[in-house]
Amino acid sequence: MHTRYILLCILLIAAGLRAYHLDYDLPEIYEEATPMRQAWEMWNWGDESFDFNPHFFNHPALTFYIHFIIQALYLGLNLLVGRVESSADLFMRFNQDPTEIVLLARLVTVLFGLGLVWAVYRLGNEIASPQTGLIAAATIAVLPLSVHTSRTILVDTPLVFFSTMALIECVRLYKNHPRDLQCGLFIGLAAACKYTGALLIVPYVIAHLLRKPIHVRPIGFGIATFGITFLLVSP
Repeated sequence: MHTRYILLCILLIAAGLRAYHLDYDLPEIYEEATPMRQAWEMWNWGDESFDFNPHFFNHPALTFYIHFIIQALYLGLNLLVGRVESSADLFMRFNQDPTEIVLLARLVTVLFGLGLVWAVYRLGNEIASPQTGLIAAATIAVLPLSVHTSRTILVDTPLVFFSTMALIECVRLYKNHPRDLQCGLFIGLAAACKYTGALLIVPYVIAHLLRKPIHVRPIGFGIATFGITFLLVSP
């Protein structure tokens, strides 16, 4: 219980650092904000139908779809309370002042950043001890680079979150827990944020090779799960 309270304090500190002055530079947008911008293009403004093909392949599309869902929920809420009458009104509001949409997009990254702090605790705990996990979580919570990327609309923070979750499952797999499904799932999600996430296949296979005896079939199942997950969330 004592560990839970410390972790909660670390998460609150991390949240405060990431939420502080989250509206920096607005209403101007100087950051790349690729996930938000690509999601915005999916609305296919000026047409009656959506276009879920991002027509942009520098990054996979998972983060684009996440931001599209957030924008759709935002539109639905505004329609419900009567702030807008149609999606066209939302488009006009964004062109006049993008502040609210950008803040929502930054908040998505903040939540992934907080998830990363929690995941780093779990990884440290899995590898060594709860104390190691707390030290690692406290470090990532206040690390300037982590704070910065958790306040910016990028694909990197979701990538690192899913990568850390995948590594947790790889460690558990090494300890002889059947975690091939979970490993493949999180590797697929990481790769669907940024192609380099697919490199997590290497520690996954190594975790299997370090086990005795070595079974080939579970490795194939994990790799297949990775491929299916990637195709499903980033078609």
